Amino acid sequence: MSLKYLPQPVNADNPVVTSTDWNVYQIADTTVHVKREDLSVPSPGPKFSKIRGLNVYLDKVLEERGPVHVGILDTQHSKAGWGTAYLCNLKSIPCVNYYPLLKRELGRAVVRPNQLHAAALGAILVPLSSSFPGFILKQFAKKLFKTHYPEGVMLPVGLKLDESVNATYRELIDYTPKELLNYDWVISISTGTIASGVIKALEELGFEHSLILHMGYSRSVDACYDYMLGKAGLQDMRFDVEFVDENYSYADKVDNSAIPFPCNEYYDAKAWNWLISHLDELSNPVVFWNIGE
Repeated sequence: MSLKYLPQPVNADNPVVTSTDWNVYQIADTTVHVKREDLSVPSPGPKFSKIRGLNVYLDKVLEERGPVHVGILDTQHSKAGWGTAYLCNLKSIPCVNYYPLLKRELGRAVVRPNQLHAAALGAILVPLSSSFPGFILKQFAKKLFKTHYPEGVMLPVGLKLDESVNATYRELIDYTPKELLNYDWVISISTGTIASGVIKALEELGFEHSLILHMGYSRSVDACYDYMLGKAGLQDMRFDVEFVDENYSYADKVDNSAIPFPCNEYYDAKAWNWLISHLDELSNPVVFWNIGE
């Protein structure tokens, strides 16, 4: 079953934003400098900074292959499909958004908010059963896409693109006040792709303080570390790195209503809550890199 909705127009003059704001918040006696990467994509796109790199990647696809179909497999609360549909709308590229249905949803035309946004931007929606393990679902979606669109391009799950690493790297290198290198940094990680760009830039800039990587959900720390090193093009990190695993599951979310800026309830909000609870263990000021909402 596939669903398609009427497309919503996109502002072609400003698809992504560089030089997003640095805001300062006073929490008790601590000053927190927040990188507002939730401002990296204007409406009707998602507040999700990986889209900056996806924009570069899709321009390469257009240049090398023309407007072929582009496919993306969402996870349960991913905004990758929404972001892909946003840019495909802008570039007149047909977009196919595969997304998982839970067992209790099978047999019903369930469309989640992120998929509704993607559909409003012209994406073809294809719901899939999530009763299979993730790696099988990934292979099934890829095979299904290639069967229907053999000339098309299937994006990696989680938008694990080098272009997103490099776009984050450039954002930090070009638009970060260098005095912030004198403090501890906190960032949420999911795939670790955005954090890889932060790590690459901090290493180049000679960062010597602590980088706290808060895990949005529990998984192998070694695998995350190796992935980020590889994406950043590094053998090791010269600065102190601390992983924080609070044993969240992938589906766990937290209340983000009291946070003074848009903050993703599955990722960044968890890292922000941890930061607020551990201010006495961090530098003052401290830096928080907000990936998006």
